[in-house]
Formats: sequence, C-alpha cells, structure tokens
Amino acid sequence: MKPALYFITVVTKDLNNAIKLYQEGLGLPLTAKGPGNEEPVYAKFDLQHGLSLVLVTEQQFQEFTHIDTQGSRSSQVIFSLPKTSREEVKAAYEQAIQLGGKSLIVPADREIGYSASLLDLDGNVIEIILDEELPEIMLAE
Repeated sequence: MKPALYFITVVTKDLNNAIKLYQEGLGLPLTAKGPGNEEPVYAKFDLQHGLSLVLVTEQQFQEFTHIDTQGSRSSQVIFSLPKTSREEVKAAYEQAIQLGGKSLIVPADREIGYSASLLDLDGNVIEIILDEELPEIMLAE
C-alpha cells in the first residue's frame, strides 16, 4: 500500500471564526462539524480525494494529545491554496482579511508568480497562488 496523508490538523483558539475564514474567506467546503457540549470541537474541510483539513479547538487538541497548548507557538507550515485567476486570488485574499486574517503580502506578481500571503486567526501562514493551468481536482465525497 502506498503511504498517504489523510488529515492535516490545525489547532485554533476560536473555532467558529476560523471556520468562517476558511469557508467564507478561502472558499474551502465545510463537510463536518464535531459535537461538543456547547460548541463544536472540530471542523472538517475536504480538500481533494482522500485529504482533509481539520480544525480543532485547543481543548480538543490537549485532550487528544495530552500536550499543553498554553504559551506561544508559531506556525512551521505554509498552506498553499491554488486559484485559477488573478481575480480569484485577490477576492479570496480580501475576503480572508475581512474575516480576521492578517496580511503578510498583498496580491502581486513575484518571482514565483502571482500570489498573496496572510496569517489565519491562529498565526498559520496561508499562501494563495495563481495556477492558470490547475486541473480540476475532485473533492472527496
């Protein structure tokens, strides 16, 4: 069997606002929300066949891993989200900023191509990149 990556899990301080940023700002399809006593404890976004992004609350992460989430932590991962036009890059960037993302690099031409970068609500780096030749990716069902 070939090795595979199933989930990318990201810890968030405010799950509801993180859902808005990833769903409404970046256009990722929300496919599940996990139950909690009062609030959901996770949200799942299917990215492509067999790969999902999961956002979990700090409390859920701590219960699952027994790792203390208190204190500072920094992102060591860059999420790169492709778009097929400059307009889509700019629109996703602007919507994410309106929903609380923090601008790092505004949409512009760079050596690597047209892109923009921002921080999500928990300091994770998101790059929105132009790929005009992006093939249709079938989302997991």
